[in-house]
Amino acid sequence: LKPFRCTGSGAPGHFRDAGRAFGCAAPRSSHSMALFSKLCLALLVCGAVCSDGEAQGSTHLRGQPSAEAPADPDEDAIRDLLRQLSTYRGWRPQGTWSPADADCHLDDARDRGCPLSAMTQNQVYDVYPGGATACLNESTPFYFRVRKGDPDKLLYNFQGGGACWSKLTFTPPLTGCLHEPTPDDWSGILNFTDPANPYRDYTMVVVLYCSGDMHAGSTTQPWGRHGKDVQIRGFENADAVLKWTSQQFPTLSSLVFGSCSAGSLGLQYWANRVIDEFSDRGPDVVAFADSFAGILWPPRDQQASQDFLFETWGMCNNSALDDAAQQRCHNGEFLLQDYFIETMRKHPTANVNMINSKTDAVQILFGKGFMLTAMDSREGFSMTPQQFYKELNVVLAQYIKEPNFRSYLVDGTQHCFTPYQLTYTTTPLGAEDSDGTPRLVDWMSAFPRFASVVPSSVCAGEEVALGTPPPNRTDYCHVALST
Repeated sequence: LKPFRCTGSGAPGHFRDAGRAFGCAAPRSSHSMALFSKLCLALLVCGAVCSDGEAQGSTHLRGQPSAEAPADPDEDAIRDLLRQLSTYRGWRPQGTWSPADADCHLDDARDRGCPLSAMTQNQVYDVYPGGATACLNESTPFYFRVRKGDPDKLLYNFQGGGACWSKLTFTPPLTGCLHEPTPDDWSGILNFTDPANPYRDYTMVVVLYCSGDMHAGSTTQPWGRHGKDVQIRGFENADAVLKWTSQQFPTLSSLVFGSCSAGSLGLQYWANRVIDEFSDRGPDVVAFADSFAGILWPPRDQQASQDFLFETWGMCNNSALDDAAQQRCHNGEFLLQDYFIETMRKHPTANVNMINSKTDAVQILFGKGFMLTAMDSREGFSMTPQQFYKELNVVLAQYIKEPNFRSYLVDGTQHCFTPYQLTYTTTPLGAEDSDGTPRLVDWMSAFPRFASVVPSSVCAGEEVALGTPPPNRTDYCHVALST
């Protein structure tokens, strides 16, 4: 890895412009991880979360290091985590998925390019693009799913499924990412039979996920047996889906992005390119980035941590980023959060939204696991729910400055909403708390093209200023994000 650079001043970026000073950090080796690190990864796979401990750090936008490094958790803490394993939804697809009605292969002349016009209404197709696409499991080809609905309306969904950033996180049984396509069931906003779903009549294209790289990587890593190269091809996979999809919609009145978990990061990375692809057709655009905001602790390590991932996954050279972003990425000056803001500004008529739980169990756990195993940071592994929520508010406070951004915050630890029937039961008070308003599905339905007035951001709790969060609590809302 190239040396990381100090980016506290002189580099462009909305978060730096807001006074968020990043420190200098050198990449650290993860090859000498102790048994505790491996136990942490085992917990990460199962979807547990550490929830004890008090909030640490200063109230500055980019906190200063703690006076003392946190101590390693003892065996009792590990046992406590193990008891939580069945409590939280993990990062893997939930439910039972149904086989497709038919397969189609883009590299088979008999399938004639798998045109949407030849597909049967309301049937599901698995489309195999071939070419440079690949999964981490080389014996399983990549494919994406299509359900034909209204040919003038498109729901474009980035699936989630974890992340792998080292041989440790790649290798079973501790793997932290899907190695082969594993479709979700047709639930939540993908439920095309539920009359409560505002998108039930849309044509649905699901970008399945089997690359461990937030749909963005383009490289190889020697993570296989005996150092064999593993193909990391999230970019090639998502690019093949986009190219096919663009050819199928000569007209388009509505483009809706769905996502979950790692798919939320994929949406943030790809949204600019996808909106550009369809801009000549002038659709109403609505995006829902569900349950991953890229929160890491301590905040000063954000740049170094993202640089590590961009380098590991080979994300700086592909055409999902414009030329300026590619150059910043190579210079160690690119943050995904900044690029997401640039997307909002470039496409001011697109309604861009983010859905999160205040103390999302899986977001916290992945952040902790990454900081421990990739950055050797005990401080990062000690991130508390209070620290997570505090930094989530900092990120959302930057996004909300854009007039086309809205946020929906939910009390609790639930990870992902839109792929599940929780879409119809969630309120700001919880994933299944009917006392709160508005319901998530009602809030989602209120965006154009369904209404002329864009809804407000949603959060339930005491309103506080950004720099003064109540200590050791998460039952509050940043004033700009409250209902």
